[in-house]
Amino acid sequence: MVTALLVMGAGCDDSSGAGPTTASTTASPTSAGPTSAGPTSSSAVGGPSAEVRPVLSCTSVEPGASVPTAVAPPSADGTGWVPAGGDQYCLVGPTRATGAIFAGDAAVRLEADQWAVAVSIRPGPDGLDLLNAIAAQCFNHEEACPSGQLAIVVDGAAVSVAAVQTAEFEGTLQISGSLSEAEAQAIARSLNAASLPA
Repeated sequence: MVTALLVMGAGCDDSSGAGPTTASTTASPTSAGPTSAGPTSSSAVGGPSAEVRPVLSCTSVEPGASVPTAVAPPSADGTGWVPAGGDQYCLVGPTRATGAIFAGDAAVRLEADQWAVAVSIRPGPDGLDLLNAIAAQCFNHEEACPSGQLAIVVDGAAVSVAAVQTAEFEGTLQISGSLSEAEAQAIARSLNAASLPA
């Protein structure tokens, strides 16, 4: 049973030509069994850094062209440009939650002939409550999240950019759509490693 939905894409720009991917919260496991995606190693103690950040805008950069000028240092509040795959860059707002919201159980599964990543969100004020606070702002296109999109940023690059389709999640985030098995495995490993305590 799907209880909430995010619509994911390769970047913020719908002209990218990439097929959409989706992210949803689910209350039950799928018929295809999950594949373990254990933590990856990172030079940082406790794994890579992960952040959930509101997307303010995105842009495409033609090959050979300069990346957005704000990509280098972020502003005092953390607002800055991050690469979002291919030629996409997204301007993201301040970090609203860290990888600590993820339970570390991200797994890859095959759903309706599409690869998916499912990860539980830790309950309470340091997990699900944080995610739901920013999800509500994005769903309502409030000033803090005018694009209506959230980015999961791992080690300075967006691994997903999602249009929020619900104001509230109930526990499991699922990312699926035009992902290859290798891409899904990489996302799951990143989420698991980022959930480790620093």
